[in-house]
Amino acid sequence: MKRFAITTLATLGILAGTVPVARAADTTCPLTPSGTINGNLVVPAGASCTLANVTVTGNVQVGKGASLLVEPNPGQTVTIGGNVQAAQCQSVFVDGFGGGAISVGGNVQIRNCTGGSGYQARTGTITIGGNFACDHNSALCEASGGSARGNVQVNNNSGGSTFPGADVESNQVGGNVQVNNNSGGSAIGVVGNTIGGNLQCAGNTPGVIDGGIKNNVTGNKQGQCAGANF
Repeated sequence: MKRFAITTLATLGILAGTVPVARAADTTCPLTPSGTINGNLVVPAGASCTLANVTVTGNVQVGKGASLLVEPNPGQTVTIGGNVQAAQCQSVFVDGFGGGAISVGGNVQIRNCTGGSGYQARTGTITIGGNFACDHNSALCEASGGSARGNVQVNNNSGGSTFPGADVESNQVGGNVQVNNNSGGSAIGVVGNTIGGNLQCAGNTPGVIDGGIKNNVTGNKQGQCAGANF
């Protein structure tokens, strides 16, 4: 009897250890969510969403043809605990124009989107805990005035006949910066960045410019950005 009881309890203990932990269901983004969203926030295909004063504990996922604007006003914050991920979207723009604080704990990835995308701090603050990657978009991709602890990669974007394909300006970057194969109607700006790793530029047309403000690079300046002016 004692042996049976011990065996049963041990079996129950093993079974109890295998019970899966439930995670929060994904939340479909309303037009302007607020408060705290536990889990992931999803912007469905073709929809639009604006984040102005909200905390998302998981990821923000932007669907095909969808648009996401992150723009808090003074005294407001947008905090995303995980990643911002967009593929084949209309646009994703993280904008500090309103003067609030924006924080992404993970990576920001914007790929194969059709509208102008990226981030610009302006009067607010933007902090990215991981990497920023913006590539293969058919419009200007901007990375301006933010802080990224990882790498910044702005590659293979086209600005069309009027705008440059990329603008990388006044960032604090812990890792490397890559600005490659961007094209457009004017030169690609790589201006006034502080970079903990290397600055790599290649294949940009019609070229790259520093706007008269040199980049502070701890590592090496390579390719089109190897000149003393950068």
